[in-house]
Amino acid sequence: MSEAGISMQNHGQRMVEQGQPVDNPDPTLVSWGNRWIIDGQLMVERGQLMGADPLASASLHSTQAELKAQGNWSTLVADTKAMIHNPNLVGSLNLPALRWDGQGMVSEGEAMAGKGLIMAEEIEQMVKQGHLDPLGPEARELRQSAQLLHNTGLQLAQNGRDMIGYADRLDGAGA
Repeated sequence: MSEAGISMQNHGQRMVEQGQPVDNPDPTLVSWGNRWIIDGQLMVERGQLMGADPLASASLHSTQAELKAQGNWSTLVADTKAMIHNPNLVGSLNLPALRWDGQGMVSEGEAMAGKGLIMAEEIEQMVKQGHLDPLGPEARELRQSAQLLHNTGLQLAQNGRDMIGYADRLDGAGA
């Protein structure tokens, strides 16, 4: 996912450059390019987060000292362990937190999937307007990036729904 994000940023930069000629500027292409750069940066960041070890302190966005000062360090560890889904620890799971995490994953995944569809539409518009060769490597690479973002979003949303369902099953089993 990070590689696709880097590709998006590179193509976005080329779109901006192509849309800025003095004699015939194309503000739509510049706007698309700027958005692709930002979306590519977000895709790289999400790819890095998805590959991070949730229990490793190096994966935290806040330092351990900041979390301890806020009194959140133990909650973070408990919630992270709850996401690992060890059935032997059912009594210690924070089921509401598990559901909230699942809801966040569903929302983020649906947004990612939608963004992938929008990107695919923009690619086809760029092809129609002559900014991309429909059979060229750039169009192929951009289509692959859009499809990857869409598919990853769908999978993330499904994982979130599965997490919510898992919490619901555990809640019902403990009742």
